[in-house]
Amino acid sequence: MFTCSELIVESGPTQTQKVPPPDQPMEQLTDSIRMQLKAHFDTPGCAQTESLNQLALGLDRKKAACLFYQTLVLATRDIIKVYQKEPYGNIVISRGAKM
Repeated sequence: MFTCSELIVESGPTQTQKVPPPDQPMEQLTDSIRMQLKAHFDTPGCAQTESLNQLALGLDRKKAACLFYQTLVLATRDIIKVYQKEPYGNIVISRGAKM
């Protein structure tokens, strides 16, 4: 069992983490989710943050996992920003610099 002092803190990308080049085309599903989020954030009067839990409400486990993965892809590309207060807590999504 590890103690807190033995844990390794990641200080930057590892060699296995590859950030996609900016000119790489987006998958159709990723682009569809991006467009839906953009429409939401562009709608006057709508909240400028959205809960991933709310977006995944009613989805089966496989579709919720896919949505979570696509959220990470969009965050990696700086299309959205994600914030999580605590491990396993709600993930809040907001507009990124490249949306």
